[in-house]
Amino acid sequence: MTYEAFNENTEDLNNTEKLKSIFVENGYLYFKNLINKREIEGVKRDINQVLKENRHIDGDINEDPKWSKNKKESGLQHQAGSEENYKIANLKSVKEILYTEEIIEVLERLAGGEIISWADNCDRVRIMLPGESVVKVAGQYASTVTPMHQDHFYLRLPGGKKATFYNVWVPLMDINEEVGGIALTKNTHNKGFYKSLFHNGRHLGIPPNQKIFNEWLDSGAAVIDGDIEHDGDFRWLRSDYHIGDLLIFSPMMIHKGLLNTSDKIRLSLDVRYQKKNTQFMWRAEHRLEHSFKFFAKVRQNLKDLQISGSEADRIMFGPNGICIEGPNTEDIKDRIKKIVKTQNN
Repeated sequence: MTYEAFNENTEDLNNTEKLKSIFVENGYLYFKNLINKREIEGVKRDINQVLKENRHIDGDINEDPKWSKNKKESGLQHQAGSEENYKIANLKSVKEILYTEEIIEVLERLAGGEIISWADNCDRVRIMLPGESVVKVAGQYASTVTPMHQDHFYLRLPGGKKATFYNVWVPLMDINEEVGGIALTKNTHNKGFYKSLFHNGRHLGIPPNQKIFNEWLDSGAAVIDGDIEHDGDFRWLRSDYHIGDLLIFSPMMIHKGLLNTSDKIRLSLDVRYQKKNTQFMWRAEHRLEHSFKFFAKVRQNLKDLQISGSEADRIMFGPNGICIEGPNTEDIKDRIKKIVKTQNN
């Protein structure tokens, strides 16, 4: 696959109006060598120490983490719940980097006011082993290589309204094409809400072309939400990332994780920020483990009611889905029954 390099915006850092204009037009901002490298190196070193203690890496903790090929069933790659994830999320250096001056200043320029860090940001250190597998997380299945998607799908407001948060991605090591990283699709941020598919509890995401879309449907997958079909002309953006780089992009922009084909564990931050006093999606106010436990509880209730397949996926993540609206005082089974009744009318 061919990738275009990101346009760099470092020279416009102090031009607030130009940054806002570029973000609206391109859907992203990319800054090279912006964040203090010593701070990032400190975060990497502390994470590596945890990984080494649990025998996931070999070598010096000051170097990029070389995988030991230890596939201990720890949930390492999937955030929240494992011993390693808990230790990493509570590292002082991780919590401090979330509020580093360089990140906050750019976001406050964009937002035009005070920025709030989402409560689960410390849980969103991405630790990606080489290769790909499918695992069960929070009662549903997921690939360890994140498929094409818009964050709007999972993090939209009830009623389908757009949440006004900013996606922030920070490499915690040098990441070339072999190590992978993140890729964005050019100009998809202003097209709308793309159709997103599930298959028996697994989020397949947005299909890359019409052929794959039809194949997924033929296999039993279903569109869970979204109204725009791809035009078959996605143009992908990525760069070789280095310590100190900062990528900010719209929740409406299609993006994906890239396969790690190296012998290293890939480390990055995948976090969200939002302007104070705007409407927050419920997950913004809770740690990731809280959200995952709620997802798993909804899945279990669906299973108890013998609801599965695309019907279960729509009840969770479709229009007015329970996992979009979030926890409330009403019994989950009662909420499920109401949705089923509405769908059948």
